[in-house]
This record gives sequence, C-alpha cells and structure tokens, in this order.
Amino acid sequence: GNIYSGSESGNSELQQEPQASQSLKEGVLLLHRGGLASFKWVKYKAQLHPGELTLVSFRQRSNGDGDMTSSVPLSTVIHLSDGDTSVQKPYGNDTFVLITHRNEYQFKVPTQEEAVSLGSVQTERDAWVKAIHNLCSHWKKEVQILNTCFAESNS
Repeated sequence: GNIYSGSESGNSELQQEPQASQSLKEGVLLLHRGGLASFKWVKYKAQLHPGELTLVSFRQRSNGDGDMTSSVPLSTVIHLSDGDTSVQKPYGNDTFVLITHRNEYQFKVPTQEEAVSLGSVQTERDAWVKAIHNLCSHWKKEVQILNTCFAESNS
C-alpha cells in the first residue's frame, strides 16, 4: 500500500524534517564558547523541535568584547535524531551538557532573566534536560527499529 496514507500519528519516522512551527520548548540559554579555558557564554534563544535544537544568537554587544560577537553564527542547529545524542547534568544547578557524536555543547540557564531564585533556575534547567532526554530516547529507539528492519531485510 501507500506508506504515506493512513493515520497521522503513527508514522513519525517518515517525516525527516520536523515542521519549523512545531516547537516543544522555547527559552533563553547560554552556550559555552571557546574551549575549556574560556569563560565566554553566548546568549541564544533556544527552540526545541522534534528532531533538533535550534539556537538563534541575540548578537548583543554586552558580552564585554564586542569584536567576538561578529564571529558567532546567527543560528546553530544541533540535530538530535542520529540516535547517539545524550544530555547530562554534570555539576551545578544551572548547567547541562548536550553530547552528540561530533560535539559537546555546554549550556547554562541564565539567572538574570525572569528566573528569580536558584530553585526556579534549576527547575528550568531540569525541564530542558527532561525534554531533550525524552527526544534523545525517542530517536535512539527509532534508530534501533530502523537498524533491526534493515538487518532483517538484508538477511
């Protein structure tokens, strides 16, 4: 039969690119830039989609060194759908690390925004970690299912 007909809910793997409008979580995150010795954090508007995390730079000059902001790309897309992406809370109550097969991205939840207390910062951080973890788990299962089907069809 036609693989594209039928229920909308079941066949999520057929749709490779998620619709841009479908954002699961949005907020402001700081991304660590410039290596381990750097203390530079760049502010991004973060949007979590079913297959990716999109970061749009604010390009503010208030980073202290205005010359560096011009080299920061306006938007960064981190793909979560390759099946080996994970998220961790290594230390602190405001940071988390997103690990892909190519990179590690260290994020921090900014305190000066609407978050008043450390508790609400940790709640926001945990919400990001949970949302990203759920997506990573989903894609891990999808990739395992696809690999199993592929192995069976080749045997």
